[in-house]
Amino acid sequence: MRVRILIVFIMIALTSVFTYGQQKPIFSQYMFNGLAINPAYAGNQKMLSASSLYRKQWFNVPGSPNTQTFAFHSQLKRRAANMGLGLLLSRDEIGAHRQYDAFGVYAYRVPLSRKAVLAMGLQAGLSNLNSDYSQVVLKQPGDPLFIAASEQRYLPNFGAGLYYYRSDLTYIGFSIPYMMRNRLVFIPDEIGSDSSTIAREARSYFLTGGIMIPLSAVLKLKPSILFKMQEGDVVNGSRSFSPIGIDLNGVLIIKDMIAAGLSYRKGDGMNLVGQMQLNKNFQVGVSYDLTLSTLIIKSRGSFEFMVQYRFNLSPDLCPVFH
Repeated sequence: MRVRILIVFIMIALTSVFTYGQQKPIFSQYMFNGLAINPAYAGNQKMLSASSLYRKQWFNVPGSPNTQTFAFHSQLKRRAANMGLGLLLSRDEIGAHRQYDAFGVYAYRVPLSRKAVLAMGLQAGLSNLNSDYSQVVLKQPGDPLFIAASEQRYLPNFGAGLYYYRSDLTYIGFSIPYMMRNRLVFIPDEIGSDSSTIAREARSYFLTGGIMIPLSAVLKLKPSILFKMQEGDVVNGSRSFSPIGIDLNGVLIIKDMIAAGLSYRKGDGMNLVGQMQLNKNFQVGVSYDLTLSTLIIKSRGSFEFMVQYRFNLSPDLCPVFH
């Protein structure tokens, strides 16, 4: 059964045409930190999980994205053991813009059988967007869009997700982490506010899936896949969508202590991923993204570093690298 699922994933990936757009940060280690893209992941590890991630994208390109995230989540105890709570904090910097996010997360898990669980998750919070236009070099000084030296906006948002998983670590998830299409740019009244030309937050849809395949007593293979689709503007009365993006991943796990893998992001490049379980609770991970798009002329790639610590709350702990 697992092999059939893997073949389906690969066939879907190889028979489709994909590109990958970006508005929210892109992560290469999301398969080890599901809360980053799906609120239904909260509390599924039966322990308190705290993780921190630093990402520098296209690290030799001036003004390129620079992201830090902090995620905390845990299941509740006793009568509320089917519930999970979490907190997701992030800081994202790109060019003259900085965005700070704070989102609370709630998940509820419904057992479907002795091995299968369906989790439903919600998240809600606030984003603070700061723009320092004094950093922008204008070809035409006096542009009314850049009259203000700086601008600050507070943007509420919410999202939802579903996450189905089995005790043998087969899983599939669907999520829309940010549903509101907030206006990102302030347009002065004298310029006008044609809604078709105003930059807004894009609503993104994520579909993920993966399986764990034992190869021997010491080796496991964890293939996974992510599809992403992003809403665009209204064109001729109907909503447009970007082409579907895809990440195709394969991770080899050795003795539940070391994980090494390779990812392919269509339209962008290849990602090298490595993680190490330093002890029962502490895990570190790194990734290097090799750019294969036209940015390869200027970019030397992207770098990501993650640390994660899990506090034991139950003797029935989920396996590492979940």
